[in-house]
Amino acid sequence: MQEILILKTGGTFSKVYEPLSGELIIPDCTSALDAIIKTAFLGNGNITVKAIINKDSLDFTDEDRALLVQEITHAPQKHIIVVHGTDTMNVSAACVEEAHLDKVVVFTGAMRPFSICKIESTSNFSMAYGFLAASPQNGVYIAMHGLTEKAQSIFKDKTKGVFLKKDSI
Repeated sequence: MQEILILKTGGTFSKVYEPLSGELIIPDCTSALDAIIKTAFLGNGNITVKAIINKDSLDFTDEDRALLVQEITHAPQKHIIVVHGTDTMNVSAACVEEAHLDKVVVFTGAMRPFSICKIESTSNFSMAYGFLAASPQNGVYIAMHGLTEKAQSIFKDKTKGVFLKKDSI
């Protein structure tokens, strides 16, 4: 399998409890991803992890999305997983799609922090990784809640708290 670049942008996936403030914060590290990779992949694969943004996706700016597109554009890897907050994942995926890159980019995330519930984030990340292993066509995809689809074909149903295919409603 080709080398995979994993870009961490923050989101609920990475949040941890901060005991002094009592808030969930996004740390400046990749500890959740490191734990998943170490436990689930046991050294299989050629994986590079890079934290580029550490924000809740509701706080993303146009500049953050431009940085994400720039990182993906200039990365030597052709297979990229973006760990992103679920609230504006579709917006960022659309920005990457507009760049018309000769790459496979899979967005994933979690509705619950890895630090609180390891199953959802591990499952979503593993789906994104497995999808890349199947050598899909270039494009921008979202891997969430048992689905991996072209980014424009999937959305977060905020009334149900789950990602769905657009034709399933």
